[in-house]
Amino acid sequence: MVNTISRMNLYTNLKKVNTISRMNLYINLKMVNTISRMNLYINLKMFNTISRMNLYTNLKMVNTISRMNLYTNLKMVNTISRMNLYIILKMVNTISRMNLYINLKIVNTISRMNLYIILKMVNTLSRMNLYINLKIVNTISRMNLYIILQMVNTISRMNLYIILKMVDTISRLNLYIILQMVNTLSRLNLYIILQMVDTISRMNLYIILQMVNTISRMNLYINLKMVNTISRMNLYIILKMVNTISRMNLYIILQMVNTISRMNLYIN
Repeated sequence: MVNTISRMNLYTNLKKVNTISRMNLYINLKMVNTISRMNLYINLKMFNTISRMNLYTNLKMVNTISRMNLYTNLKMVNTISRMNLYIILKMVNTISRMNLYINLKIVNTISRMNLYIILKMVNTLSRMNLYINLKIVNTISRMNLYIILQMVNTISRMNLYIILKMVDTISRLNLYIILQMVNTLSRLNLYIILQMVDTISRMNLYIILQMVNTISRMNLYINLKMVNTISRMNLYIILKMVNTISRMNLYIILQMVNTISRMNLYIN
């Protein structure tokens, strides 16, 4: 029950640790009137093994979030196994100019990791940038990534970047982008970029827009560039119960790909 948080910096740093096993980390901001120019850093750097760790970042019942930056960085980690990462913004009136960065860089193996980004019951979402970067990763196996925007009145000028770059093997990766029960979606740019990947096997990508009133000036880019082998990949783009679509552009680009086997593309 805090009225105003202004220009606050919060750092959670875990550095040069051998093993983290069964750790739960909760960052909760609840019943706050205004959050302005807050920077929140969660840094996990130079680890051997992260196993069964749960990390929750919850912002609930907040009136206004303005110019907030949230960084979740996992860098130079050997193995990430069965880690759950939740970023939840629930019952927020206005989110303006928020940047959210999730960076996994120089990681050997990611196995059975679940990443949830949930924005639920938000009135206005304006000029939000969401970056998910996985860079220089050897193996991604059985990873689930959920981006869910549910019960949002207005989304304006939002950019969402999902970038997997310099990855050796992607196996059984499920990526869900769900926008459900949204009134107005204006100037949303969604970028899904897989670049310099050796093998993509059994990957499912779901982009679901359901129960949306108006979609205006939306750009959706799916780029697969410099990929050696794509095997058993399913791409679903589903628009269900949408009233008006105006100026929507969909780009699917496959560039410098060696082998494509059993790839299915569904646009409904």
